[in-house]
Amino acid sequence: MRIVSLLVQVLIAILLSGCATTPATMDHGIVVTQLAAGQHAAIAHDGPTVYVAGATEVARLRADGALVDVRSFQPPTPSTWISDVAVANGRTMVLWAETAVQVDGPTSEIRDVEVLGGTPQAIAAIDGELYVSLDTGVYRWGDGARFLDGRNIANPVVNPGVLTACEGRRAYAVLDGAFRGSASLLQPTVDPDRWLFVRDRDGGADVGWMNASLRELDSERLSVFIDRPVVAAFVARGAIYVVGTNIIDVLGFDDGVMTSAEVLPIAGVRAVTTLNGEPVYVGDVGVVIADSSRATSWRTLRHGFGNVQASAFDGRAMSIRAGEVDRIVTLDGTVEYTEDSIAYPLPMRRASTLQGTLSIVFDGIVRWYDGHGAAQDLDLPVTSEFGVVVSAGGCFWVGHRDGVSLVTIDDGSDPVAQDVLSIGRIVALHPLLDGSGVVAISDQRGVHLVRRHETGG
Repeated sequence: MRIVSLLVQVLIAILLSGCATTPATMDHGIVVTQLAAGQHAAIAHDGPTVYVAGATEVARLRADGALVDVRSFQPPTPSTWISDVAVANGRTMVLWAETAVQVDGPTSEIRDVEVLGGTPQAIAAIDGELYVSLDTGVYRWGDGARFLDGRNIANPVVNPGVLTACEGRRAYAVLDGAFRGSASLLQPTVDPDRWLFVRDRDGGADVGWMNASLRELDSERLSVFIDRPVVAAFVARGAIYVVGTNIIDVLGFDDGVMTSAEVLPIAGVRAVTTLNGEPVYVGDVGVVIADSSRATSWRTLRHGFGNVQASAFDGRAMSIRAGEVDRIVTLDGTVEYTEDSIAYPLPMRRASTLQGTLSIVFDGIVRWYDGHGAAQDLDLPVTSEFGVVVSAGGCFWVGHRDGVSLVTIDDGSDPVAQDVLSIGRIVALHPLLDGSGVVAISDQRGVHLVRRHETGG
């Protein structure tokens, strides 16, 4: 079914998300409005408040799932996004995807790879202190102390009685480096002496229980092997939720023996938590409560678009596939799931106006042809993965690794690329019917309406 017919369904449906964010006016008379949030990547708890982070935002939710507010952060580089979050003593800490760590409180501070002494991979808040897991050890924010030098710590520091960090299949005490047990990932439960562990091995991972001394509890009955890579695990409603790339294994207990109870093929999940005892999934589709893989039955707390695979636009509504799920987004920012079959076009890498043609020819090079045999190259950060060109209102818009650039050509003059609008890595641009601008879709940072307002008119 065409998108234009799907629009009717959207307008009469019960809306699952609010309207677009307040527009932000940029240079050159360009106004940017966020229509939908980007990928949601991480969760942190501070008492009854849940912090959900992703793209360039941190959203606060109450225990009942209601949205409290959304806070935006300024990324240190144009193409990065928030990949982890932690909260301690009213201070919010965000990890900018292996680039830097930012702590926001009375004052905001960013520490990059050079200051941290390694590439940041995860963050944690423990007893009011913030810890950064690095590919070279552990960094304590308060005093800048470093621990476990030379060890590749991929997951957050935890505290089962002793500050602990995991490298590969081995867990170490952070302060003195002593070996504590065999685990790749540790997750606390409501019982301080029972910890959920994940231990990577060939073809998948073992999942089971350990005590606070990191001794495995009854490996024959209280652990199972998951035959796929595991990225996260969580306990909710008396079950264990084991998150893989595109599948969630729900583990239960049969006569005291841990066993696989259900497999949910939900793609793009980055983290799992609970609200009012219900499992909540966070990832490429936002924040959802789901009891099946059927998206139309999900209760969506906040829509998000990460790992965007394709999009189409009919001038009034877009269909976007992200996390293996299709959704319709209107120009006023409303979002609805659809199960209709959508034909998605390939991104445009060449566009023309009466003045000439703009074309992506190589990585980093966009070439202008003026129609009289002359050509000129523009240096823009286009790549084979992030490169798209469209025309609208006599101008050209180029989507690339760092965002969107407006290219203007006045009569008889050379093309000029204006400053970059840093709204994420762009995978698709769709021109508006009135020629005023485009809809820009990022693979991580959501959907934006970008309009150019002429001055003096």
